[in-house]
Amino acid sequence: MDERLKLLEKIDKFLKRTLKDSELKEFESAIRSDPELASKVELNRIVNTAIKNQELLKHKEDINKTLEIIKNISDTVDINETRHRNILSRNYRGIAASIAILIVLGITLYFLQQPQTMEVQVQTYLEEHYDNPTVLKGGDDSQGRDWIVRYNNKNYEEAKVQLEKLIVSDRRNSEANFYLGLCYLYQDTPDFQKAIIQFDKVYQTKNRYHEQALWFLSLTYFQVGDVELFKTTLKKIRGYKKREAEKLLERFAPDK
Repeated sequence: MDERLKLLEKIDKFLKRTLKDSELKEFESAIRSDPELASKVELNRIVNTAIKNQELLKHKEDINKTLEIIKNISDTVDINETRHRNILSRNYRGIAASIAILIVLGITLYFLQQPQTMEVQVQTYLEEHYDNPTVLKGGDDSQGRDWIVRYNNKNYEEAKVQLEKLIVSDRRNSEANFYLGLCYLYQDTPDFQKAIIQFDKVYQTKNRYHEQALWFLSLTYFQVGDVELFKTTLKKIRGYKKREAEKLLERFAPDK
């Protein structure tokens, strides 16, 4: 097989999380050390998302076609009104305009009522930037304040480095563990496995980020293709994002 095709196949398996553990670790390491490879992975991720959204794009095209029909109807009305002013008068124009409006409303409502795919909905939730903390426990810890600034500026790579250092000396710091999980999610090439470890660690203890960790844990399970854990975790949510969790279960997991 051509080397280029082999690479595309591996990228596809990586995005679908079907690589073996050893292959996954090796490929993730290659992505971190090779910016060109990281760009190719991200491009393929974008293409896959575009394909999933193809049905939505189809409806947008339908609306554009309808608008073109309306324009043609309007042009026809203008011509006919000029040629047959005494016969048609202005009533025809009003009827045609009403029909055109109904067509637009009908197709627009149909488009708006189409349910998003599970992939699109989960991705939308993941892209909602979680607010940064205003004060880190410990107060005068300059290293702590440093990662907050980086996170606030959406510099997740550098914030991640600071947080990884922070939890070496304070492994039970739920705040640092939670935001480290978010950095793994938000960085240019998400590391879902590491994010799961961090969110699960936070969820296992009672702390201020307990519910938030559960929400992001469920979304991350979906990203790695574990639908059963995704649904099971959603069902545990009682506070933060409870309504969104219920909607996901209703729309995407009717067998709950």
